[in-house]
Amino acid sequence: MSVSEGEKRRPGEHGLLPGLCRVCQSPHRKDYERRMAEGWSGRRLERYSREIGEPISVSSFLNHREKHFKGELEKLKDERMEEIARSRIRLGMEAIEVLKSNLEVMNKGKEALAKVFANPEGLSGTMMGNAARLMGEIRLTSDALEAKLEKLRGLGEVDEEALASDLTRLIGLLCPECRVRVAEEIGLDPGDIVKTARGLL
Repeated sequence: MSVSEGEKRRPGEHGLLPGLCRVCQSPHRKDYERRMAEGWSGRRLERYSREIGEPISVSSFLNHREKHFKGELEKLKDERMEEIARSRIRLGMEAIEVLKSNLEVMNKGKEALAKVFANPEGLSGTMMGNAARLMGEIRLTSDALEAKLEKLRGLGEVDEEALASDLTRLIGLLCPECRVRVAEEIGLDPGDIVKTARGLL
């Protein structure tokens, strides 16, 4: 006697119908797909499925990823890269603002120190305090710039080459005088924007 279609697809031990995608049927599908989007391997997903009491094989996860989730993965990847690009632009512009701020404070600090050393006998506590405060501000803005650069380094798959390229474009936005000052501060030829950018890394 032939077996009916319903009998063939009677739910098994974990409530999953044979012959259909096990991941699609799972109540944890969204969870699995989120982990796939985060880059989990089939082996890791298999271990995880066993941990939550719903053992699904590596091949089932790979089959689901290829046949039922590939399009969504590509879309998520595109969205992720767009977000990385937006973040790089935003952080890069913030880094330039910190650079400009640093340059302004350095100029004030140099002027204050020049006055101090021009008349060392007449040093006042106030003048020394102002010079120290300005030097402190320079350190703060330098730390802020380094923090912005670290964020740029940590964005997704952004590598040093990409970061150097970003900084080259950003330094190009500075006025010629500011570019010269940046280059001088790190001891480089002010005419070479690329080397100036790499000198900041």
